[in-house]
Amino acid sequence: AEIALRESEQRFKTIIQNLPGAVFAHDLEGRLLFVNKTASANTGYSEQELLAMAVADIDSGDFTKDDRHQLWHGLNIGGSKTIHSIHTRKDGSKYPVEIHLNAISLDNQPVILPIVIDITDRIKAEEKFRKTSEKLQAMLDHSPLLISEFDTNGCYRVVNPAIERFFNLTSSDLIGKTFHELLPSDTVKIFMERIKKVVSTGESVTVEDYMSSQKGALYLNTTLFPLFDSSRKVRAIGAIAHDITERKQAEESLARQLRFEKAAAAASRCLLSAEISEASVNEALTHLLEASGVSRVYIFKNFNDPDDGLCLRQIFETCAQGVSSEIENPLLQYFCYAQGFERWREVLSQGNAIQGDVRHFPHKERDFLESQGIVSILALPIFVEGRWWGFIGFDETRQPRNWADMEVALLRTVAEMLGGFFARKQSGEILAASERRFREILQNVATVAVQGYAMDGTVRYWNRASETFYGYTAEEAFGRNLQDLIIPPEMRDEVREEIRRMADTGEVMPASELSLMRKDGSRIPVYSSHAIVQVPGEGAELYCIDIDLTDRLRAEAEKERLQAQLAQAQKMESVGRLAGGVAHDFNNKLAIINGYAELAMEAIDPSDPIHETIQEIYTAGKQSAGIVRQLLAFARKQTISPVMLDLNDTISGMLKMLQRLIGENIDLAWHPGKNLWSVKIDPSQVDQIMANLVVNSRDAISDVGKLTIETDNIVVDEDYYRNNPEAIPGQYVMLAVSDDGCGIEKEINEQLFDPYFTTKEVGKGTGLGLPTIYGIVKQNKGFINVYSEPGEGTTFKLYFPSHEEAISSSHSAKESTGQIPTGTETVLVVEDEKTILQMSKQMLERLGYSVETAGNPSEALQISEEYEGAIHLLITDVIMPEMNGRDLSSQLIQTQPGIKTLYMSGYTADVIAHHGVLDEGVEFIQKPFSLKDLAVKVREVLNQE
Repeated sequence: AEIALRESEQRFKTIIQNLPGAVFAHDLEGRLLFVNKTASANTGYSEQELLAMAVADIDSGDFTKDDRHQLWHGLNIGGSKTIHSIHTRKDGSKYPVEIHLNAISLDNQPVILPIVIDITDRIKAEEKFRKTSEKLQAMLDHSPLLISEFDTNGCYRVVNPAIERFFNLTSSDLIGKTFHELLPSDTVKIFMERIKKVVSTGESVTVEDYMSSQKGALYLNTTLFPLFDSSRKVRAIGAIAHDITERKQAEESLARQLRFEKAAAAASRCLLSAEISEASVNEALTHLLEASGVSRVYIFKNFNDPDDGLCLRQIFETCAQGVSSEIENPLLQYFCYAQGFERWREVLSQGNAIQGDVRHFPHKERDFLESQGIVSILALPIFVEGRWWGFIGFDETRQPRNWADMEVALLRTVAEMLGGFFARKQSGEILAASERRFREILQNVATVAVQGYAMDGTVRYWNRASETFYGYTAEEAFGRNLQDLIIPPEMRDEVREEIRRMADTGEVMPASELSLMRKDGSRIPVYSSHAIVQVPGEGAELYCIDIDLTDRLRAEAEKERLQAQLAQAQKMESVGRLAGGVAHDFNNKLAIINGYAELAMEAIDPSDPIHETIQEIYTAGKQSAGIVRQLLAFARKQTISPVMLDLNDTISGMLKMLQRLIGENIDLAWHPGKNLWSVKIDPSQVDQIMANLVVNSRDAISDVGKLTIETDNIVVDEDYYRNNPEAIPGQYVMLAVSDDGCGIEKEINEQLFDPYFTTKEVGKGTGLGLPTIYGIVKQNKGFINVYSEPGEGTTFKLYFPSHEEAISSSHSAKESTGQIPTGTETVLVVEDEKTILQMSKQMLERLGYSVETAGNPSEALQISEEYEGAIHLLITDVIMPEMNGRDLSSQLIQTQPGIKTLYMSGYTADVIAHHGVLDEGVEFIQKPFSLKDLAVKVREVLNQE
């Protein structure tokens, strides 16, 4: 029995120890008797520490000692109770808990056995759910959509404020009401059918409805969707409705506008037809009647004859009234003789309209119009050759009508065409005489070729200029088709189709420049315009008017060539001025950014997160400086130090680096020319050229491919120079980079060297690579050619003038091979930009030098005179107030014999050269510079003999 008891006790302890909740067994005085592992893990106390503590040491909830005793003593053996409290960890932090108190008997003594659950995550989840619910409720409350829930019988359960506004009822008035109580019966029937469909199919339904509301007639786009219970049975219906009234009204307005436009176009065709007759006018009025929907459309004429004594008189006894017919219109007769319409003549003759509800008209007009059953009217004036002729009237006898501005504008256009129609009717003989004169003029104009064709292309008219242009006499041309005369074979199908289209639609092709064919087969460029003319008794004819463009095109081509050259030169000069203008200020600011960033990184532990942040600033600053250098290289204002080079040696040393740039999938072939002549160029520029060219070739090769680099000696002679004016005759070293990539389109080829032009995706290229190469080549007095075809690869050939001097090894000498050099000499820094002055001082002091600073040349001279020791090096800005750096150096030598000078500047090369700094042997450092650049350059100058 004892063994079984011990085994049972051990099992009990094992279970308690591994419970996920914390267990704190204590007596009725709150002394802890037993804790499990979870209790120790949750509180941070060890088991021994906890057993030496009381419940009050852990539980920091709002319980007094009496509260706890009352709670514990109130539990019967076997009883339990759940409470919530706050526990405190060993580190002082607190966390919410849920405590399940259990009273048990242990060794015949009552013991409280709490199981404590950390409910931090539960509280957070509940808070998140509460906030989400609040957000959803806010969205529901403020949504302009009509959102509701109702049961399958159409009884509202949930409504949002938009529904309340729609019905002008509160939610309490709406909840529990059915569709039958709120909506028209026909609408209820439709809604109930849709509800049945949603319930039976379990799928949503979306429809557009027209219905009435407190706001008037509305169009609603409504979606009904099922709401399921746990057994996937439709328990209710949700609805979301969107007011689309404005959209529907806009659609109806657009449809009405289209009808009007179509009717106006049809009426216009009637009035512009060759047939001048009353039937044409009546047909036009019928179109307008059908589109406008009014009761009657008619026309009045004003003779304005003083002897007649009439203000208005009818010209036609016909009007459009549903069907065309000759009728007697009492309204017409009334307007001829009735008094009270005097204002009509005044208003209409000034070009204004009479329109609106007749109830607002003067009483004499109103009385008669109402006696005729007219409720609305629109009268628009008709002018013939600038004089008021009469008006067109629109009567409405059913309900008041408001005319839209668009409708009035279209009808006014028709009224203008009516004026043109009557003008043509009255001046037919004048027009015929004018046509004869026009034909005579066209026949004798020597510089304008005019041809008339039937709508199938058969020649009917051929003036003398056409004989000169195309080589056919009028007799040869008459009766033949233009396709056989002047249309080149490659255009015949297109022209045939265009003639067919013009015959069908009456719309002419736009004027354009064409290359047509002479009788001898040669081509003539012409500017050709076209017109379709209705010839009485003969139907429509197509007239072509051609002007010879040969001389003009020749002159324009020459002008464009000269303008292109001028524009290119101006563009390059503008970019150069821009680059030079921003270089100094931009480089000064970059010097400050990069310098202080570098100093900050030196002072911060690399493991500190801020070190990585400053590293990013420093990297961006260096990249920005690189962009400035690219711009200056393109503008040929880059500060360079050219030396004699053997391109074969230089490129051979770059091959491994270039192979890494292009990747292993591209085969790199190197073919150096034999006995290559020397060139004089800055080695860093060769690096720029090769890096840009091979990266472009890499991007042009989609998968595997080949890139070839070769050099050779080339002699440019006079013949080559005549076709390539950029290539001055002489000896050149050619550098060629070829790839078998995608190639370049011809139209893109002309923009390759434009700054910021790139065919790469956004973020994949700056558009400065090739312009930089172009600038470097030009700066070194060379020229460049590009050969490429789409799908056939690309070759760039760069030509540099050859030099016979000995090759320098200064490039390799400049390269840093070890630690940043330091020193202990005294350096005087002169800079008018205070921030750069302080930064330079910090850099030099970090390198071990003793540093004196001056903000201007006068201060520098004073320091030199008063300084007791020797100043070994002057670092001075080139361009400053009072005097430039070159003059300052000359004066300092008088007080500091043996002082050496290092010039610095952010200006471009041409500005610096103007101040005498870039002469051979003069030491110079370009802003912005890094700590390493400054250290190497200072040491290099100080070590010179």
